[in-house]
Formats: sequence, C-alpha cells, structure tokens
Amino acid sequence: ATAESAFDCVNTKEYRLKDFSFEIHPDFSWNQPQLKQKTSKDNSNNSINLMALNDDCLLHIFSFLKLPEQILLARTHERFRDIFKFHSAKKFRRCNLKILSKMTFWSVRCFFESVGESIEYFENQLNGPYRRLALETIGNYCKNVREIDLTGCCLSDEDIETIQSLEKLEKLQLSENYELTGKINENVEI
Repeated sequence: ATAESAFDCVNTKEYRLKDFSFEIHPDFSWNQPQLKQKTSKDNSNNSINLMALNDDCLLHIFSFLKLPEQILLARTHERFRDIFKFHSAKKFRRCNLKILSKMTFWSVRCFFESVGESIEYFENQLNGPYRRLALETIGNYCKNVREIDLTGCCLSDEDIETIQSLEKLEKLQLSENYELTGKINENVEI
C-alpha cells in the first residue's frame, strides 16, 4: 500500500460490496504506522548532537521553546520526553486550557500523556473541534485532577461522563453550560 492509494481510498465517498455500502475513514495518526525515514548525517563542524548535552543543558533549551515546540521535540526521543515531563511537572500543575486551543489533537494527546499525572487544576474554556476527545484524554491521563473549571464550554451530559471517572476530582465548575440536563453524578461538587 502506498500513501497515494490510501489517499484515493479515503477520498472515495462510498464503497459497495454485494448489498452493503460503506465509507472508509482514516484512523488517528498515532495509530498509523511510523514512517521509517533515513536521516542524513551532517559531518560539518557546525552541527551539534543534542544527545551529547547533559540534562541541565536540555532543560535550559526547553525553557526557550514554546509548548508546541517542546512537545514536538519530546516526541522525537524518549530522553527528550523525560526532560519534557520533568520540565513541565511543576509548570503545569495548574493548566490553563487556552494553551491547548491552537495545538493539533496529537500534540494535545502527547501533552496529557506526558504531563497529565502532574495536573491538579484545569481552568478556562475548552473549545475547538477536539473538545470531546480532549475531555476523554483528560479522563484517561489526568488522574490527579482535583478541580476543573469548565465555565461556558458548551458541554453536554456525554461530555461530563468522560471526566466523571476522575477519582480525585473534588470540584467541577460547569456554570453557563446550557446543554447540560442535570443528569450528572451527584457526588461531584458543582
């Protein structure tokens, strides 16, 4: 299979097999096989091997990068992911959800995989096309969250179900979410 054949397959609106019609949709990119790319080695004297730097130097480099750049670097190697976790553990104990609004869902997922266990408090609106998936990801990776403020996020009852599994959740602020019917867990303080 090639990328072109996969593209043609996804772009075909409908397939028919005997009496059944069906559509094909791509899976999330993290479920796709990784491309094996050969990297060319630069033998010039101007190149630097990041892996040769100690952790303190890498932490210093991370401090100059914006969050999406940190995540991209963390995705390249396990050592960088560990540095990102260490760098972000205290910084994101209180997480403002606005920082995630312009990131791809893959980056949001990587962020929660790496930092989720350190996050104790979420604030601000969770908007964007991946709101539901982001809530599921929070439910899966942010097990130590104690407070979530989701005021005015246009949430539904189904959205709340994804975060009710957080055992340490003490306070959930849901004001100005007019699609909620009130059929949520009564054990959560609102």
